[in-house]
Amino acid sequence: MLKKIELNFFEKYFLVFLFLINDFLIINFSILFFNKVTLFFDKSIFKSIFFNFSLLETFLLILIFYFEKIYNFDFWNIWEELYKFSSSLLIFGIILSNFWLIIDKNYNFYQLWLYLLFLFIIFVINRMVLRYVLRKLNLNIKNVVLISDEVNFDNISNYLENLNFLSFNKIKGYEIIDDVNNMDTIKKEMIKKYNNIEELIIVSSKLNKSTINDIVFQFEDIAPTIKLIPDFYQGHNFLLNFSWNKVITLVSHKNLMNPTKKIIKRIMDITGALIGVTLSIPMYTIVYFLIKKEDAGKVFFVQDRIGLNGKAIKVIKFRTMVKDADEVLEKMLLENEEARKEYQKNKKLKNDPRITKIGNFLRKTSLDEFPQFINVLKGDMSIVGPRPYLFREKDDMGENYKKIIAVKPGLTGIWQVSGRNNLDFEQRLKLDLLYIRNWRVWLDIIIILKTIKTVLIKKGANYDTE
Repeated sequence: MLKKIELNFFEKYFLVFLFLINDFLIINFSILFFNKVTLFFDKSIFKSIFFNFSLLETFLLILIFYFEKIYNFDFWNIWEELYKFSSSLLIFGIILSNFWLIIDKNYNFYQLWLYLLFLFIIFVINRMVLRYVLRKLNLNIKNVVLISDEVNFDNISNYLENLNFLSFNKIKGYEIIDDVNNMDTIKKEMIKKYNNIEELIIVSSKLNKSTINDIVFQFEDIAPTIKLIPDFYQGHNFLLNFSWNKVITLVSHKNLMNPTKKIIKRIMDITGALIGVTLSIPMYTIVYFLIKKEDAGKVFFVQDRIGLNGKAIKVIKFRTMVKDADEVLEKMLLENEEARKEYQKNKKLKNDPRITKIGNFLRKTSLDEFPQFINVLKGDMSIVGPRPYLFREKDDMGENYKKIIAVKPGLTGIWQVSGRNNLDFEQRLKLDLLYIRNWRVWLDIIIILKTIKTVLIKKGANYDTE
């Protein structure tokens, strides 16, 4: 039986409070200490108005720590936490540099970054000591559940318990499984017994590409982080000595739920959309006259799609279909059984009779989607994201609907550079979910570059749905 795990309220929030006070004191102590050291050389960066604003700057840095989720203690080892610290201090340094450039043009920026390096070293020492003390006091604040087959259970459970003496995490629940293909029963029991699962670790020698995908999609709604290990023991009669990162084959994080990353993504969206709109103005004029010349109908096609939190958004595209497109589609699906089956599977038709001549060109080059830069500027969409789904596709998404609407849809996406319209509906949906869980700034940049390449070679962009 699974054991119920729930951290004591006092234990969890006391530790958060403890770390907040600790960081407040560390930051102010480092300012005072660094001030004394630099005063010895008569070049203190704190002897001016910087020192007067030290309290405000302390709160700013702690706020950045909060948005970077440092106080969530989502780390198995100290290196993960130090990475968060370094990125937080980098953001803090950039903000201060720009602020003091306005306030004091003679400000010594070299000493500012020297101070941040000094602060980073202090935090490294401080966190190592705190982690050690908390482990000795048995104060851990993250709920982790281990599910393993019998072959790997003893080795992996012992390994995780002794993984890192500086870790915040501790395994609080164990379960042995016989078959990874029968996880539904375990999930139901977990939902019943567990109030708050923060990380799920699954170890089995029977894990493969198919079962990994199924497990992730099945459990990600109850566990923010999922870690899978295919075979820990691997036939050896001793405990393998390798780092945690080498063990993990897949990690599922809800990255786009992070407020800081949402802000970064929004800045990227606005910048990209402004560039896109500016470069597209000449093209808009040409396309306008070409569409008008073909059938004198409306130039733009506006359609309700599913946006953030399930709200309807008006997605703008160049019209690529005939005026009575819905009637043409309905008639074809009634008369052509093959076409009906294709549409039910892919939600689109490869040889769609509704598409105009100019519309066919616009789709092959993806120029029909360029007006969506306006949607991005309005805040309805992102440059990169899940595809904007139709409301009639809501039921087809099933339980994944809530995950899709947690973020803004995108003008392009991972589905578009992985075969684009050659993929069926289920494959595109899985790729969208993969993107949401694994978002990085560089991932967006790579997708944008691959989209440009895909558009230029016109691969797989031959049909779409309106």
